[in-house]
Amino acid sequence: MGFATNALNIPAIMGKGDLILSDKLNHVSIILGSRLSGAHIRRFNHN
Repeated sequence: MGFATNALNIPAIMGKGDLILSDKLNHVSIILGSRLSGAHIRRFNHN
């Protein structure tokens, strides 16, 4: 259920014109949700 939560809720709150700052080591469900949102995604290296 966690995969669907990330993949479906991110596009519900983010969209075109938004910026998502994403760790390069995020789980694939977060990456998918971010891509589905249509928002601009900036990835950064994990510390």
